[in-house]
Amino acid sequence: MKKKELKFEFMNTIHLEFFQSTGLDPFFDKISKIEIHDNPFAGGGFGDIYHCAGFNGKQAGTPQVVKIFKESTDGRNEHSWKTISKLQQRMIAEVARLKANRLDFISEYPALIGLPQFIFEGRLDGRLVRGYVSTNLVSINCTSFDKIREDNELLNEFFNRDFSDKYIMCYHLARAFRLLMNNNFIHADLSADNIFIHNNEPLCAIIDFDSGSIVEALEDNPSTWGKPQDWLASEVRFQLNKPGDTIQVNLYTDVWAVATAIHYILLSMPAYFLKDLSENSLRYYSSNYIWPVISEKDSIFLDDATEQYHFYLELTKELPEKIFKEFECTFTKGIFDPTLRTTYFKWELLFKELIPAEKRKLSWSQIMDDGIIVSGKLPVVPPSPPVTHSTEQLKKFINELIKDIVFEGEKFERHKFFVKEMAKKSQVDADKILLEIEDFIELLQMVNRDKVITKYEKSSLLNQARLAMIEEKTVNQIISAYEYID
Repeated sequence: MKKKELKFEFMNTIHLEFFQSTGLDPFFDKISKIEIHDNPFAGGGFGDIYHCAGFNGKQAGTPQVVKIFKESTDGRNEHSWKTISKLQQRMIAEVARLKANRLDFISEYPALIGLPQFIFEGRLDGRLVRGYVSTNLVSINCTSFDKIREDNELLNEFFNRDFSDKYIMCYHLARAFRLLMNNNFIHADLSADNIFIHNNEPLCAIIDFDSGSIVEALEDNPSTWGKPQDWLASEVRFQLNKPGDTIQVNLYTDVWAVATAIHYILLSMPAYFLKDLSENSLRYYSSNYIWPVISEKDSIFLDDATEQYHFYLELTKELPEKIFKEFECTFTKGIFDPTLRTTYFKWELLFKELIPAEKRKLSWSQIMDDGIIVSGKLPVVPPSPPVTHSTEQLKKFINELIKDIVFEGEKFERHKFFVKEMAKKSQVDADKILLEIEDFIELLQMVNRDKVITKYEKSSLLNQARLAMIEEKTVNQIISAYEYID
């Protein structure tokens, strides 16, 4: 698309003195000035958000917003700048890694479409400002989940969307948070107003990364603990009711928030029908009940909620059994034992089984028609190539390699080139098979921690093995020494 020249003046221009692109969109590879609207349209404790009118006198293909950090005496602005700078450095490396494998970052992680296009320092009306620019999610037909939940019409529309769409959203949400976790990032403020949902396509997007933290030392801590609502992990809520100025958050508090987000995306209702979520109430509940059950006659049951509760129970019956079981564990035992909360990777694998391969990616090239993601434009998955001698050789090589990795301590990195070359000769998607093998190895490492394998873990291993061209007999050989729990 040809970029439009601006034909009119804007009151405010930020002249950049420092600029660094994340590499998501080549339009933002070199920016020296940002034209913004006079007044912010939103803001909070950390910064003001403006609509961008242009960049270097031109308009971007997709509308953008700029967040300018507020000056503060408590160091919040410095924390926000350091956090977003460190996170961007790590995302630049991820973008480059994927490009080296001919993969697009947004296609792989569409839930991170709200990451900064670039960060900057510059002058606005003579004063030094810092901030970042990111895609205006409303302009690509997204709505904040908070707004959806507050508007009955929007909520009904979302509630009636296909489960298949919601599975895709949950898959990408878990996948995005796994990438953030692998880069030592804690968001700390995942809530309904920090998730945007596309109105037609199976896309959800995360925003507000700057109040989180890259954890590199013991003193690293997010500058927020979130908002006082049911997305907030129980241990954080309990701290609020105790004396002390410092609220501790960590990876497990994000894990709780992601589980809650997935629950809301799937069911559009809260996980508990309790009068309050105090420590006493939750301890009583987890000792006497297993989610989602509670007696309507119990003194802690929410008043006048019988009809809604019965409706909720019927909804939970529609969940796939494996999803139900994860909610059961997270929202019962996981209240007081954070280690029992479902991990991002486990969520990712569960939803991966529920969605077709062609629905796992969303490219910037699909964002068209003035920023609207056009329905029905998802790439068509080519038919599987016929099994050839080369394919059988590839399969044999992968299976022998996996056994060498497990039993001989071989490193997968040393063999990627050979797998890729053999995959090309076999007409197999080389980049995809490499990723599937990496996912299998990561899943195996999770199982390998205690040398105990459950029925669910074996099922997950076998499902991932099929995607990675690993035979069932290879998996059985690998886990033969494990203790099996049915």
